[in-house]
Amino acid sequence: SSGINAEWPLRPGKEEQLLIKVDGNTCYFKNGHVEDFDSIILCTGYRHNFPFMAPEHRLEATNIFNLPNLYRNIQWFGTSKGTMDADGRLFYLGMTDQFYTYTMFMMQGLWTAQVIKGIISPPSREKCVADIAKNLAINASLSSYNSQIDNQAEYMETLRKRHITPYHGKELLKCSKVGNKINTMRS
Repeated sequence: SSGINAEWPLRPGKEEQLLIKVDGNTCYFKNGHVEDFDSIILCTGYRHNFPFMAPEHRLEATNIFNLPNLYRNIQWFGTSKGTMDADGRLFYLGMTDQFYTYTMFMMQGLWTAQVIKGIISPPSREKCVADIAKNLAINASLSSYNSQIDNQAEYMETLRKRHITPYHGKELLKCSKVGNKINTMRS
């Protein structure tokens, strides 16, 4: 497939395809091209498959709401057997099962940018790991669409309230109620 040839704002961006390996900042592509990059934005089309990532940093997850190894479902902390920490420098965005899609992507992107810029600092590794475990346990209780919608609304509200400048907080909760009402009408 071909790229979209986007003109990236603020910084020069470059599109490459079929990334097969990453070693430090050096990226290796299927066509033999090798180049150093500061950032990688990977679009997989909701397919969580990262064969180019080292196994100890590779997200292995099904389409669930709260993911293993990821603080705030974004920042890698390597909590599962066989994984390693990445010193808070590895982020996976948009990996959770979704009801809010682009609004959630935007909020995750804002959160990540603020962490990278040092505007916000996540808590200690121990607190992040505890938060990951707590959220993984919540998955078992998400047995209905309504509970899933509410969980994702609460997740987004947590990002907004604790980490991002005020962004339509009451509207998120209203969206959750509307989503639940639509779901009830479909039943």
